[in-house]
Amino acid sequence: MFNKIDTLLFFILGISAFPTFSSNKSIPIEVGIGVEYGGAGSQIFLPASNQKFNSYVTVGVVSAFSENENTFIVSGVGVNFRLNRQSTWGLYSGILGTESHFNINDESLIERQKVSLYGLSVNYKHKILKSNFYLGASYNIYSEGTYPMITFSYKY
Repeated sequence: MFNKIDTLLFFILGISAFPTFSSNKSIPIEVGIGVEYGGAGSQIFLPASNQKFNSYVTVGVVSAFSENENTFIVSGVGVNFRLNRQSTWGLYSGILGTESHFNINDESLIERQKVSLYGLSVNYKHKILKSNFYLGASYNIYSEGTYPMITFSYKY
């Protein structure tokens, strides 16, 4: 797990970035919970987006648990396709989670090794009433198996 300073830095940078991104209509941001948000994190939309689709990069908490606990990295990339004003479906590729493996070395010491699980996620999101909140579901595929997940987000 990451320490309190890393957690605080992550949330301070994230919260301070929201007004910047939300005031600039060309680079919207969406925060949420779910696989395509890096566990709990944000999607930063790229300027190449248009009315029918938008592409994004994701930075999230699950990326903090990857190989180096002291850095936050991009968890993955994705694209959303707009079905209508209220719903989208999307594809996401990146970190879907992490696993810990414990090894006993020659000196009888236990070493913990973290492994990132990479894969593909297919997702659907629907706007809740007339707000900027979205509720959705994703189906996630990686080398060890598959699993469904519910997502919840807010778009600035």
